[in-house]
Amino acid sequence: MTYGWIGTIPEADAYYLTRSGAEDWAAFVDVKKTAALMTAYREISNSRMVSIPSPLTGEQLGKFQYAQLELALIHSLFQDGILKIKTLINHGVSSSRAMGESYGNAKDNGEDLPANILAILNDFVTGRYGYIAQGKAYRNLEDELKENQ
Repeated sequence: MTYGWIGTIPEADAYYLTRSGAEDWAAFVDVKKTAALMTAYREISNSRMVSIPSPLTGEQLGKFQYAQLELALIHSLFQDGILKIKTLINHGVSSSRAMGESYGNAKDNGEDLPANILAILNDFVTGRYGYIAQGKAYRNLEDELKENQ
């Protein structure tokens, strides 16, 4: 069985052995690993934010594999929080002053790929999202720096 752009669970395991901050991956059962990999694959492949060439060449495939692995790790570690935030966004909540959190724009319907994933897939980011992908992380960093002054 293949898992999107990742061929096997051992292939994913090998990647996470070399990635800092991914120690929890080894403790996950294969069912959770499969779910995380497939969720990441579906989220990227169904995103309106990226255009996926067909067929993918070696370097292109490598970028999509890298993005899938990174997004799978996010999902495996933070799935409960991700689902709560997407539910809030889908119900029109954009921030919580009490929690000091901002959830993005409700019109995005919770479909944004994380900035680090868009950075990996920068060559494939489409249309108006290209500007968002390139500027989003920088704007968030600027806001954070202003708040900490």
